[in-house]
Amino acid sequence: MPALVATPQAEGPAASSQPLSGPPAQPVAATPAPEPQPQPPGAGRGEDSILAKIIANITVPGSELDVDPVQAARGADGAPEAAPVKLAEAAPARVEPKPVTVARPVPDAAAIQAKALVDQKAADKKANDKALADKKLADKKLADKKLADAKKAEELKKKNDPKLLEPSRIWVQVAGGANEANLAREWARVRDKAPAAFKGKSGWTTPLRLTNRVLAGPFRTNEEARAFVNLIAKSDISGFTFTSEAGQKVTRLGGK
Repeated sequence: MPALVATPQAEGPAASSQPLSGPPAQPVAATPAPEPQPQPPGAGRGEDSILAKIIANITVPGSELDVDPVQAARGADGAPEAAPVKLAEAAPARVEPKPVTVARPVPDAAAIQAKALVDQKAADKKANDKALADKKLADKKLADKKLADAKKAEELKKKNDPKLLEPSRIWVQVAGGANEANLAREWARVRDKAPAAFKGKSGWTTPLRLTNRVLAGPFRTNEEARAFVNLIAKSDISGFTFTSEAGQKVTRLGGK
């Protein structure tokens, strides 16, 4: 059987200049080796070793072995680049911390009851204080109302009480008459008889049974009234002192 002689692939700059991204290099077909010639005895062993070396150097393309050719990526300087390391493979997996459960103390029933009692006492005291404050305010309002009502009643009494409206006063009676229409003329008559004595005095009248009094005054004291009586007596005018009771109506005369 003739031996196959493999033609070695070209090496050197020409071979490495092929771009890595292009299609894979086509394999070089093996050239059948020439039929061996008869060798003299003893030369078979040397030929076998030579043939073994040739077979060892034969390169079989990957396409004939149904295996995709693997080409190493090379950098700018022609050296193979290191394979990229995935982040998922490089970084360790993150371990999430487990939640820490804190045991809560069990509430004491006695402590809860004691606290409830304290809270109830505080609430009762607050309610009692509010009730006392409300009562105090209500009492004050009632006292103020009573005071205001009393003051109003006193003012009304002064307005309508005859004794307060007509207090007791001192007068000097200088004339009289049954006809009320003539009382003003009687006052004018006696006044004109002693104008100096009646100067600054006003005429008044009050009923007396079936007649009416004509009065001069009022005077502050009995002495003052008696002095006036003595003064008008010099002008032949008779007169005498008169004290009206509290509440007795005394009306001022409209005439001069």
